Amino acid sequence: MVHFVGAGPGAPDLITLRGAKAIRNADVVIYAGSLVNPELLNETKPGCKVHDSSFLTLKETISLMQEAEREGKETVRLHTGDPSLYGAVREQMEELEKLGIPYDVTPGVSSCLAAAASLGMEYTLPGITQTLVLSRIDGRTPVPEAESIEKLAGLHASMVFFLSAGQTERLQERLLRGGCPEDTPAAIVKRASWPDEETILCTVGSLHRKAQEHGIRKTALILVGEAVSRHKGSIAETNARSRLYAPDFRTGLRDEASGVRVHIISFTDRGDALAEGLREALRLKGMEADLASGREVPLQEWTNACFKTSHTLFFIGAAGIAVRAIAPLIRDKATDPAVIAADEEGRYWIPILSGHLGGANEMARMAAGLTGGEAVVTTATDVRKRFAVDEFARDNRLSISSLDGAKAFTASLLAGHGVKLIISPEEMGGFHLIPRSIILGVGCRRGKKKEEILDLIYRKLNELGLSPHAVAILATVDAKKDETGLIESARELMAKFMTFTPEELTEAGKGVEGLASSPRVKEAVGTDNVCEKAALAAGAERLLLYRTAENGITLAVGIAETRLRFNET
Repeated sequence: MVHFVGAGPGAPDLITLRGAKAIRNADVVIYAGSLVNPELLNETKPGCKVHDSSFLTLKETISLMQEAEREGKETVRLHTGDPSLYGAVREQMEELEKLGIPYDVTPGVSSCLAAAASLGMEYTLPGITQTLVLSRIDGRTPVPEAESIEKLAGLHASMVFFLSAGQTERLQERLLRGGCPEDTPAAIVKRASWPDEETILCTVGSLHRKAQEHGIRKTALILVGEAVSRHKGSIAETNARSRLYAPDFRTGLRDEASGVRVHIISFTDRGDALAEGLREALRLKGMEADLASGREVPLQEWTNACFKTSHTLFFIGAAGIAVRAIAPLIRDKATDPAVIAADEEGRYWIPILSGHLGGANEMARMAAGLTGGEAVVTTATDVRKRFAVDEFARDNRLSISSLDGAKAFTASLLAGHGVKLIISPEEMGGFHLIPRSIILGVGCRRGKKKEEILDLIYRKLNELGLSPHAVAILATVDAKKDETGLIESARELMAKFMTFTPEELTEAGKGVEGLASSPRVKEAVGTDNVCEKAALAAGAERLLLYRTAENGITLAVGIAETRLRFNET
């Protein structure tokens, strides 16, 4: 068996857990000596044969793989970054296929991702660019005419150029010829993630000069585009924010592991076409969307089922159809899904339930943007462009202690009376916005009931002076991913249910002092500690409660940093 493994950009701790395991188990390692960090080879087992492919032809490389296969050995072909990007792996795979030698691929962290991390930037900034182009300038390896630098420059997208550091003069000339203004932000990142990493900020107009000044000839990436200007430490700002894609958009108080689930029902041929287009657009945004035809399924039966499991329901048809279908099911604005009605041509998108907390207003605006239609938003705070406390809570993943209190707050605000939003633990009047920053790590014996698990959780949270509404995540080991008591406990807390492999838990606990260790637990699930390490793996920055055990249940309580975001409007 041959394993193509992405070694990552350079730093030895940026290889994936699967990749590192493959190296440790390999009998033969063939690595790109000029690019792969040799420290990764320290993980090979005694007797492993290591070959530097810098001195090998394709035929010689395949011959080594073939020899290892005849001897029943495992081979790792170690490529820099991710094998699928400029890794020349397909030609090797084709030769293996001819020989009947099986292979698989372990992806790696690309150097373009390490470069962005080094700069503290994001390639896909809302309102600026949502497209990332990965390419190279032509050299000994030609580039298709349709993908010429000039044509790519005309996209005005974020661009990363590999294998082009030695031709910065040509690259600069062709970017300018393609329409990139001279002052377009750019950066050169040499040996991203290596100890001698170097980052050079410049513009397209100064690209070649900067490369010469710093002696850049190879092992560097060229980044181009407006997104580069929003780098770490920059003072450039943008008002464009991606709220739709953020985790807190998942109807904030109802963040579920499966992500945003959308159900769409239509009632006419035109409605079907609109529903299909909407589904594809939602999928591109990372959401799961299911279609149904109101002419083929019983409407009330469909609505009953989807109302319980969906984040958003779209009714493509008369608003009255939606109103009658959901009326018997409406219970609480904190738990009801977003419901939107639209006409069959997508002219008007009307949020009719959970406009703020459920995100219906935001989803309606998004859908309207896709069709060139209009979102018919009727909530008073939106109409008057006033502060909406429930929307603020959703966007910042805050729980509202009293919806009646929030309603009174909004009414007072709309009436023009003075209201206060005080961020202070000493101010106890009114109602509370509770940051969802608590992460629970939980382990348990098989068959533990929800009631037993929640009893321990509630008591320990009370002892810590914490509200159950502050719980964002309940985490455990993946051996417990089907444990009904844990799943139902997370649902009761309206928390995200997360599971991690033993390897991920072990990694999360590295360097953290004071964690419990149990040989019995390690034998049972593959790691010596579940609750504490699960909380850390899920994002806890520190533990407020270390492992406590009771009646076959273990619990740790962690906390993550919370930042509030205020929109100017």
